[in-house]
Amino acid sequence: MIDSPANPRIRSAAALRQRRERDATGLALVDGARECRRALEAGVELEAAFTCPSHLRSEEGLAAARVLRARGITPHEV
Repeated sequence: MIDSPANPRIRSAAALRQRRERDATGLALVDGARECRRALEAGVELEAAFTCPSHLRSEEGLAAARVLRARGITPHEV
């Protein structure tokens, strides 16, 4: 479990909120269970996935987790 906002993976993901970082890396940040599920169902290739156990209790969170598992993706717990 990642529990520090100073973690390099978290910092890299958070940096993607800035257009300059997205342009430099060619990556984008998908934030939220519904948006994540939609991106996965559309065939978007993931670099990394992060989940918060308390958010996986919602129907959208559970649906996103099912799609992640179906694609063989193990998310980082935060």
